[in-house]
Amino acid sequence: MEHKPLLFIALLLFALAGCQPAAPPDPGDTTAPSVTAATPADGAVGVSKNDAVVLTFSEPMDTAATEAAFELLAPDGTPLPVSFSWEDEDRRLVATPAAPLAYSPNASYLTYHYNLAATAKDPAGNPLAAAFAAGFSTMRLLGFQIESEAARDGAVTSDGVVDAAGASAFLGDTDAASASRVFFSFPLDGLPAGTESVVSAELRLYAQSATGSPDDLQYRMGHLAYGELDAGDYAATEGENQPIFPHATGTWRFGVRGWVASDWDGGRARFQIRLRSSNDGDGTSDGYVLNTAESADNKPTLQVAVYAP
Repeated sequence: MEHKPLLFIALLLFALAGCQPAAPPDPGDTTAPSVTAATPADGAVGVSKNDAVVLTFSEPMDTAATEAAFELLAPDGTPLPVSFSWEDEDRRLVATPAAPLAYSPNASYLTYHYNLAATAKDPAGNPLAAAFAAGFSTMRLLGFQIESEAARDGAVTSDGVVDAAGASAFLGDTDAASASRVFFSFPLDGLPAGTESVVSAELRLYAQSATGSPDDLQYRMGHLAYGELDAGDYAATEGENQPIFPHATGTWRFGVRGWVASDWDGGRARFQIRLRSSNDGDGTSDGYVLNTAESADNKPTLQVAVYAP
């Protein structure tokens, strides 16, 4: 009987142990996700029409909830359809517009906005720490007037005579056996860095007078590259050439977008052309006198429009 107190104490301790509160369950993931990177960045300009919006998160996301929380808005506020894809184990959302974005038709910016509501969440159900919003602008149409380079304008005759200093240059035949060709060079370094494409380019030359019977000749314009004007440029190889029909004095206009775009895309510093004529063999001088960069007015110009930031 003397062991009963010990048994009682043991039973009491056991009962008290069973009354202790249970340890709280593991709460799991309670950290709110956040946006750690976004492109285009807020305030970016010169965004390409085919660029996607990319959002990077601090952790994997609930893809359906995050896609539902996203919107891309046109400059007038209209929601735009996008397609979604995910990268980096659902940490990076790529939203690609269903149609190319618009570019501004002038020097003003067109600004798009994209938003991600705080209803975006991670797989544990934690909502985004804060809603996210950003805006960006696409390329705009910019126009430039580029004057020709005085040091590289001029004429070269079939006899090897170079005139790169005069205010005019003669295009045509000079006698029964010789001719004069004219050259114009336009620097492209004034176009903006980041120019995406050349939209249009028009060459404007001014014929101040005609000599003999210029309509009896045939004329061609060639696209080429040369350095300082010298006698060898008379017969320099052209990349391409096309016929021209300058049957009057005054301003001549030629579309040269393809050639200028080729030079810009190829990283060349200048757009350069040569004008040449046939020889009618009548023993007299026939052709046109064209203004060069040294002329006081009506200088040769290249009118260029580009899409740029």
